[in-house]
Amino acid sequence: MSDDILTLPPPRADKRLTYGTDANQFLDLRLPSSKAKSKAPHPLVINIHGGFWRAQYNLDHAGHLCAALTAKGLATANLEYRRVGNPGGAWPGTFADIRAAYQFLLQNAVHYNLDRRRIVVMGHSAGGQLALCLAAHETSIRRVVTLAGVVDLQRAEEHDLMRRYGEEGARLWHLARGIDTRAVDPERDTKSISAETTFERDIGEFRPLEQHLWDLTERVSARLKANALAGSTVTLKLKSADFKTRTRARALGHPTQLAARIFAAGRDLLAHEVGTTRFRLIGIGVSHMAEATGDDLADLIDRRAAEAEHAVDRLRAKFGRAAVVKGLALDED
Repeated sequence: MSDDILTLPPPRADKRLTYGTDANQFLDLRLPSSKAKSKAPHPLVINIHGGFWRAQYNLDHAGHLCAALTAKGLATANLEYRRVGNPGGAWPGTFADIRAAYQFLLQNAVHYNLDRRRIVVMGHSAGGQLALCLAAHETSIRRVVTLAGVVDLQRAEEHDLMRRYGEEGARLWHLARGIDTRAVDPERDTKSISAETTFERDIGEFRPLEQHLWDLTERVSARLKANALAGSTVTLKLKSADFKTRTRARALGHPTQLAARIFAAGRDLLAHEVGTTRFRLIGIGVSHMAEATGDDLADLIDRRAAEAEHAVDRLRAKFGRAAVVKGLALDED
């Protein structure tokens, strides 16, 4: 990477847009000249800069490439994200930012006259790895370009990685081969179990949010039962269209692993949040765990409900999850 590129200020972007609340959650958008006769949506190149995922390298050096592509008629979005050394950086925060930026662009494509059908995700070095990772998780992505992407560390020579990255390079060389001398504690207690989903389009209505909540609740309940755990605190997570996260929690009188009890608490929390805001993500979790074995299981307080739910679990285990579907999970039409 040329020192000139690293130090030379790039051409100014048309817009700097924030997709989150952190100082590093923004992107530089460049749009083709408005003098063009065609008003058709612009094809978009989403660029993810490299720099070994480290905070010392930002998006500026990639601005030159983005400006050159925009001069050829392509809209470009140069992504910044939290990196190693930034609060919340590294895994999973770094990738979460890349994914949030992509979804932000999809949701605002019409406003900025971007063609959602013609998007290329491009990344250089560490950015190439993030670009491929994004494509693996977002099925709508059909085109990826990785420029010297860090995508196969097993093929790298140890001395080359050490020359580039020092001791960190040696550590990566060993980890890529499954060599790790760090102690593993298999007895670490599970502190919480949760599930969440991101919508293709923002949702503001209670009914569809409620349906998503029930599906997530069943997933959480199944994991609790599989691990013989119960929890006494239910937490609802929501992320609004402007990327602000809300969490609301409720303490239960007794630990539970029943989907019905978890959902009842989560649904009540959700009812207090739905109004003028539209949401792009919903999640639910259970914490403050206890073992759910033996006669002391608190759900035995409501024995009839517990027996009914466990009967449904047995039917699904034998005939598949679709064998029994709660009415709430069915569309109204």
